[in-house]
Amino acid sequence: MSFEINENNFRKTYKIQNNADKVIKNFKINLPYRPNLKTVYIVSFLTFDGHLTPNKKMFLFTAGNTKNLRKAIQFTKEEFRVTGKLKKVETNRLGTSYEYRICSIPIGRILSLLGTPDGNKVLKKFSVPKWIKESHEFSKMYVKTAFECEGSCWKEKDGRTRIAFRLNKEQSIIEDAFNFMNDIKKMLETNGIKTTDVWQTDTNVRIDGFVTKGVQFRIKSESNDDFINYFNFNKTWGRKSRGTNV
Repeated sequence: MSFEINENNFRKTYKIQNNADKVIKNFKINLPYRPNLKTVYIVSFLTFDGHLTPNKKMFLFTAGNTKNLRKAIQFTKEEFRVTGKLKKVETNRLGTSYEYRICSIPIGRILSLLGTPDGNKVLKKFSVPKWIKESHEFSKMYVKTAFECEGSCWKEKDGRTRIAFRLNKEQSIIEDAFNFMNDIKKMLETNGIKTTDVWQTDTNVRIDGFVTKGVQFRIKSESNDDFINYFNFNKTWGRKSRGTNV
């Protein structure tokens, strides 16, 4: 049986059922809601380069240019019948970025029920949703979107191409990061794409005092072509990049 969010699941997110009645009556989405590839793209993008507020009132997608937001804007409109506002952000330490913000409590709650992590993901445990791991096509979309957001590629001085995936996690829950990365690795290796072990990289002390550690793995060189072909990624790698060439 495929995964779905039924009316009872949705009602449980409301303490006052009269409020749930009003929302369901005026809801733009039919329940039960059954996720598809567009849903997977949205969930993955929000997990790696987006944000769902803890109160579920707003969610946003972030990218270095507006072109990389086009699918997110299109899919949220088509799938959830909601639109948001595009904002240019100049304060990002990595330079100018763009945010597409959508305010919708009902959709925020649907996204949470789908397994989208909310709040500060660096400080929070979360996993790949089971309904995604159990589907070959959903897993493929989830991992491809993950690499589009957090993947990096570069050429070594000897000409070898390196493809890597990295996340940061607060040090007290670093084991959760290893578990999550191993889930991503399994989804790759199921399709014959060989990867290195996950290893811990640098440590960073944040302004708020939390200490974070990076975790990373690479695609083994012998599987680079398999990886590129499986996900239909751009074969022109150029300079070191993050979330642009892959």
